[in-house]
Amino acid sequence: MARPLDASETLALWQQNWAAQTPDIDVYIIDVIWPGIAAPHADDLKQYFTPGEVGAFFPRMIENNTVKEKLAAVPFFTDAVLLYYRTDLLEKYGFQNPPNTWSELTQMAQKNSGW
Repeated sequence: MARPLDASETLALWQQNWAAQTPDIDVYIIDVIWPGIAAPHADDLKQYFTPGEVGAFFPRMIENNTVKEKLAAVPFFTDAVLLYYRTDLLEKYGFQNPPNTWSELTQMAQKNSGW
């Protein structure tokens, strides 16, 4: 079954399938923010993985996909966002280290841009 390209439309279709308890689909692709929505309709995936296999995933990914101690999803890929920074500009604007929090990043960006 093809899924819509739009995430909201995909979720609506999955919810329709889950409500109808369709036997036609065994595996769903879900967004990282949907485990809580999908969990009531999913098997506990722990039964299909050894502890070592689960341990091979980033712990936060497993944590995110565990709902009420039920492993509702496992990632088939991860996306990592990186922040690059220039040490010369940090020094120029009086910072000794890159930001550790979003708040620090905002503060540094505002100082740099004159907001």
